[in-house]
Amino acid sequence: MPSQKLTITDAIERSHAKVAHVFGGGATGELLQGRYDTDPVHAWFQRRHTLYANKLIDPDHVCRVTDEEGFHEWHVPYGVRHALDQPLLWAQIAGKYPWYVAWQSPRNGKRLKKKFESLASAIVFVTTRAQYADQHASIISRHGYDVPPKLRGKFPHKRLGYWCPCCMDARKFYPTVPPQEIHVQKKVRTDSGKYEYKLRRVRLLRCKVCGTTNRDSKFRRSNQPWTVRRFKRGVTRARRKRRR
Repeated sequence: MPSQKLTITDAIERSHAKVAHVFGGGATGELLQGRYDTDPVHAWFQRRHTLYANKLIDPDHVCRVTDEEGFHEWHVPYGVRHALDQPLLWAQIAGKYPWYVAWQSPRNGKRLKKKFESLASAIVFVTTRAQYADQHASIISRHGYDVPPKLRGKFPHKRLGYWCPCCMDARKFYPTVPPQEIHVQKKVRTDSGKYEYKLRRVRLLRCKVCGTTNRDSKFRRSNQPWTVRRFKRGVTRARRKRRR
């Protein structure tokens, strides 16, 4: 079993070298070149993204890796596991480093981060390196995710805070310094028991781990009451409601 996991980690690194030639676009050279922006290339990245989901993470949601320094294990958060099951966005394929790991240095307390080409390689890095420097080391997506269907309607939470789209986990959000205010469309329960969108002025909040604010559209969708509309059998299109 340990030798198999070592082979998987080597295969992840080889997959990065295999597609190194498709990047090089943009001013930084970290964007997909136009001639490789094709369906077969997109399909290859999608296959690599989901290939290691069952091979790298055991049924008990723990990643176990053995390398030259010994045996390592790390419990993979639910949001990261959910991201492995989701198809990649075009932006995550077009950018060479759609993921990074953030942790705090135990020496000077500075926030550090390291960019990664795939989610699997980020999981391996946290398992074998980052968690020993900071037990709260996190995997960050540069393109956030909406709250998973299983957790809809459960945020904001009194103890856990808000769903952070980029951290893919529950986070505490704090007011920015200096304080700022923004106007957002917020779901408000009416006297009839239904929800309506109303314009509200709120404080600008920021996640201290990744820097995402409550201005983000995915944050707004994920941290509001979730309503379900039921349709009669045979109805194929919902009637649009007019706002007064």
